[in-house]
Amino acid sequence: MYVPGHIQDFDNKPIEDIIKERNSVLKKIYHFENKYILNTLKPDNIFDIKCVDPSPEVLYQCDNEYLVQLTELLNKKFNEKVWNGEKWWK
Repeated sequence: MYVPGHIQDFDNKPIEDIIKERNSVLKKIYHFENKYILNTLKPDNIFDIKCVDPSPEVLYQCDNEYLVQLTELLNKKFNEKVWNGEKWWK
């Protein structure tokens, strides 16, 4: 089964790494939405539509669940830094 990522891997990572991972997941979500929901992307050819296990719909759902987890962790890390008086932005 496809696992988009392990959120525990980011517990001790800097906030910048979490942001990069979040952006990567968002890119996959946008691609699915544009291709399958909004139909703004056209298949490259007739063979672009394949039988995939798991299906693109399942991958989309997994990516969205992972995005929720990343966002929660990002908020937690941000709040920890703010409450500790740290400035993490440049």
